[in-house]
Amino acid sequence: MSAIFGVVGLDGRPWTGTDLEPVAQAVAPLGPDGGGTWAGTAGRCGVAVGAALRTSTREDASELQPARGRDGSLVVVADIRIDNRGDLAASLGIADHRGVPDSAFVLAGYERWGGGLLDRLVGEFALAIVDRDRGGVL
Repeated sequence: MSAIFGVVGLDGRPWTGTDLEPVAQAVAPLGPDGGGTWAGTAGRCGVAVGAALRTSTREDASELQPARGRDGSLVVVADIRIDNRGDLAASLGIADHRGVPDSAFVLAGYERWGGGLLDRLVGEFALAIVDRDRGGVL
């Protein structure tokens, strides 16, 4: 089991990674293989997100979260197992091999389809995407 956690404030006040420290400590036993936090703003929202990760699939071994998009405008935390990686790889131009974590498919899919990504994912997942360009959290 892994855990994702976060806080979104609508008052524009920036949150920090230390705001999440008590939660991060509480969920650490759920994801003893790694994790981390990210804090910043997304439009008028102050956001802090984090993940505690447990390695259970071969793709999990290369997972580093919170994962960031190429230009830094997207951040994702997820407890995810994608079952249609081959289909997504073909649509997104991503290699489907064990060195590519599932979060890379989420980031690329969100960049291409926005919220429509959720209709294209097959598997089990809980996720949060911070979109600094669009100013919000999905």
